[in-house]
Amino acid sequence: MDKLKFDDFVSKIGLKGGISEIHKGLNQARNLLYNKNRFVSSIPVKKYIILISDGLPSTPSAITTMSTQGMTILAVGVGEDVSHHYLSLIVGGSEKVFPYNNDRLWHYMMDALIDASCNFCQKSEEADVIFAVDTSNGWNHSELGTLVPTIISKIVAGIELGPTKTQIALITYATSSNIRFDFNKYNNETERLNLRRQLSSFDPTTSSNTNITDLIENVDHLLVDSKKGARLSAKKFLILFSNYQNNISVEDRNILDILRKSVEIFAVGLDQSDEKFTIMSEIASTSFHIGIDGGMSVNSIDTFIASLLEQFKTVHCDLP
Repeated sequence: MDKLKFDDFVSKIGLKGGISEIHKGLNQARNLLYNKNRFVSSIPVKKYIILISDGLPSTPSAITTMSTQGMTILAVGVGEDVSHHYLSLIVGGSEKVFPYNNDRLWHYMMDALIDASCNFCQKSEEADVIFAVDTSNGWNHSELGTLVPTIISKIVAGIELGPTKTQIALITYATSSNIRFDFNKYNNETERLNLRRQLSSFDPTTSSNTNITDLIENVDHLLVDSKKGARLSAKKFLILFSNYQNNISVEDRNILDILRKSVEIFAVGLDQSDEKFTIMSEIASTSFHIGIDGGMSVNSIDTFIASLLEQFKTVHCDLP
């Protein structure tokens, strides 16, 4: 009946082991919610199921037997063995699958539950986003000149740019970092249309190694510089494109740990090999990893873009 009792109950749940019949749990949750068919001012209350999972469903084929009409299912993936693929099938889209160790689910729920008449909580899309593209060895002309700009264009097409909305910056880096455009440049539709052309102008630099330390330092400086860089009030993102040829050094890992305290980091790769995925995980351990196989259509990344765009939104509550 209150938060303290709920926390106490959850903390005493014992691990039983055994198989994960997720569909049975969801059907039971659905029955509980269905039987509590409450109305407020003649309007049925919203109903949510939040599934927390750390592995695979034991009976994947039974997912289709679930009946959750009139309810929204959200999922939280915990640990390295969890299947975001199956979770996205269960909840009806990757934008409803959340990591366990940040506040994205909180923002989603606040955005969904706040009544339009609430005077204390406001929805916001004020986000500052850095696209960082590794132009060192490992790329070919098609990847750097077509695939990467196509992915970035798809992301930008889903956001509303502007002084009070989302602002973007682009950094290219190999042996050193180079800021290609700033946060204040792409604020209208005409400039957005020119973005794809400029992104396609990268020249692959096959003889240079990646200097991720220089990149991170430039990202950090750009995000904390309130005059020439990001806004103090904005939510901050780094979306990193690389072929991940080199392992992360101890120095880089320490810098990333500090950066992650205030910046959401997403790793984008064109190769899903275990070795490169491990490197991506070290860079973006708290995010979904947006990766596509180099031989696949770039459209295979579309399901992840919806999830990424959802993270740009936030809720600010100034309660008295």
